[in-house]
Amino acid sequence: MAISRIQRDAQDRAAESARCKRRARRLLAIIAAPAVAALIAATASAESGKAKSSEPNETSGRNSKTTNEKKGPGAALPVSLAEVASRVDEAALAVENATEVLRSDVEAEIAAADWSKLPPRRHYKLSASIVSLRAESLDKKTLRATCTVSVSIRDAKRNNLLAILEGRANVTDMASASARAQRDALQGAVRGAIAAVPEAIRQAQ
Repeated sequence: MAISRIQRDAQDRAAESARCKRRARRLLAIIAAPAVAALIAATASAESGKAKSSEPNETSGRNSKTTNEKKGPGAALPVSLAEVASRVDEAALAVENATEVLRSDVEAEIAAADWSKLPPRRHYKLSASIVSLRAESLDKKTLRATCTVSVSIRDAKRNNLLAILEGRANVTDMASASARAQRDALQGAVRGAIAAVPEAIRQAQ
């Protein structure tokens, strides 16, 4: 009987010890769960941050490549303005500094024109001149300004004359707006002359 009681006591102590161990493991799991979750979240956040930080570099690389491509050798215009002149007395014009206005207009039209169909690796020089620019009254309220601009084209390497073009324009405006009318007529004549340059070069080759 004494032996049986001792065995039962031992079994009870073993069972109690096992229960204590199970409670300890559950308690440890409860305590450790938030820390594990926080560690997982921190790891995911770090990986996401690395992915985002790499994106601007890739974009920057693409932008840099695009910029370099735009700045390549083909970006230079094959046509440039060599000189401007005027055959009319600028002092008699309503437009101030007419030759400088002519220069500005020609350069703007050169920059805006499509030169993609010209022969490659060739360069051309333009000379522009105001042939005529005047305004005349139509009645008491209106006037008409007319302008003719001459543009000569030369091969920059050989300096041989390829073509001479003329652009003409007329503008109707209020009688009190002589300067504006002459300015608009000059711009229109330049636009017409420069627009004909690409075709004139192609035909001259």
